[in-house]
Amino acid sequence: MPTRPIRHQQGLSIRVAQELRGHDAATCPKYEAGHDALTGLPNRTLFQDRLRQMLVLAARQGGQSAVFFLDLNRFKHINDTLGHSAGDIVLRQVALRLEGMIRESDLLARLGGDEFTLAASNLDELGAARLAEKVLQAFAAPFTVGHAELYLTASLGITLSPRDGRDVDTMQRQADVAMYRAKGRGGNAFEFFRPEMNERAMERLQLENDLRRGIERGEFVLHFQPEVRLSGELAGRPASIEALVRWRRPTRGLLPPSVFIPIAEETGLIVRLGGWILGEACRVAATWRGTALESARVAVNVSALQFTRSDLRGAVQEALSSAGLGAESLELELSESTVMGDGQGSALILTSLRELGVHVAVDDFGAGYSNLRYLQRLPLDTLKVEGSFVKDMLDGGSLPLVQAVIALGRSLGLQVVAEWVETREQADVLASLGCDLAQGFHFARPLPAEQLLEWARNNAENMVLDTTVRP
Repeated sequence: MPTRPIRHQQGLSIRVAQELRGHDAATCPKYEAGHDALTGLPNRTLFQDRLRQMLVLAARQGGQSAVFFLDLNRFKHINDTLGHSAGDIVLRQVALRLEGMIRESDLLARLGGDEFTLAASNLDELGAARLAEKVLQAFAAPFTVGHAELYLTASLGITLSPRDGRDVDTMQRQADVAMYRAKGRGGNAFEFFRPEMNERAMERLQLENDLRRGIERGEFVLHFQPEVRLSGELAGRPASIEALVRWRRPTRGLLPPSVFIPIAEETGLIVRLGGWILGEACRVAATWRGTALESARVAVNVSALQFTRSDLRGAVQEALSSAGLGAESLELELSESTVMGDGQGSALILTSLRELGVHVAVDDFGAGYSNLRYLQRLPLDTLKVEGSFVKDMLDGGSLPLVQAVIALGRSLGLQVVAEWVETREQADVLASLGCDLAQGFHFARPLPAEQLLEWARNNAENMVLDTTVRP
């Protein structure tokens, strides 16, 4: 690593800086002990020492200090899809951008992973807000990794001293709490710490702990939502059934995945939970023999972590074998961003899965930024149209997008599924456009396994679609 100019060694005292003159800072033991090896920024130890001095000085002079906690949104997805070397490149670029927009007196550090922190003296709330906006603006331009351009956003939490605290631990903890509040708003935002946030932070910690215990205790159940055919002799009958997880959390009732899946992904628990979902879905599908669902596949969502970090092929083989289910009866659904993240790597994993005989679907297609050249090369079976496009296609102007995705899928020889179909009119228009399957409340809500079988017996054969309607 090249020697960093002394002016960029935030947090170094004049005495230490003078000792480093004439030395290669990258190999100096004092430098290594206080700096992050990847970015060259001060590390946690040095940051806490310098922040402690800053707070003492501010208390003596009656000034204010601000601590910012910064976390990159969806950075794990870069590591999961492009690899850690690509993630390291992005982290270095982030460090350089942040260094370029702070004052000489400010202290910037990398705490580890995708977490950075910044301390600034003589800042009131207005000044801290302006600096936070400047930091967020630093992420407006894409980051470059090879020939790829990646767009990232950040979440910022801010705490002020002496208003919110006077010691290092309190300031860092509260900035962290505020950051999670900003992330909960969708990211690309900043939040100042407020006392009531501590209660929310404790609730989130309790949720994470309960999630771990819930997986151990088997508190999860599956509901199933059919994907029905829109045309042909079998119109209205299910071709595939998507397995959707629910958490029967004690004292809280049945919780939807939006409550716990993000935390499961952040903590890595999604791999263990996903393994259970895969096995249970195959087990239930094996019970459909001799019923109205006998010819339907079961569709299981696969997270980015499962796709890249676990032996997915081995897990699929084990689940199928344990349930006595044929591979042709299983479909794996992966998000567009997961499949497109690493074209060559994804192709190898998908080819391995296809060799088993399972079907592969790209979920929420259109929500990301697809490389259509990679899409053409990937071994896929199905495209699922992003649900928000379908929801708004009749009165929100997204009909051309839906038409384009359906046409793209058919040109590639892929089956096309439309999600979020809530009305008869939407189903009829989709059928007229040549969409193969549809899924949504118009046909059935997610149902427990026994209710799904009842739906299949009583309703599927009576489903009639008007395919003469034109958009």
